[in-house]
Amino acid sequence: MEEAKEISPQSKEDIKEENPVAVFLYTLGGIEIFAGLMIAIYMGQLDYEWQWGTFLVWFLPTLVSGLLIVGFAEVIKLLHLQNISIKKQLDIMQGKK
Repeated sequence: MEEAKEISPQSKEDIKEENPVAVFLYTLGGIEIFAGLMIAIYMGQLDYEWQWGTFLVWFLPTLVSGLLIVGFAEVIKLLHLQNISIKKQLDIMQGKK
């Protein structure tokens, strides 16, 4: 009986480059969260005292949308890894490797 080979898409020789769309979305999400925080801090201190309500109104929506973008990036990254794993399995089944 043939032994099953370990197939891990995480090895460095299998992943030559990351998915550029996922990297772009991670970066975009991080920039959006950071910019939202900076704008919320600015808007929260426009008056002589700190306005928590104004800060939260500006920061929470940007936090949620930034985390959504980062979540989409994670989904794309995982789908990319799954695609690599499936291609490797097909190569093994066809006897190419």
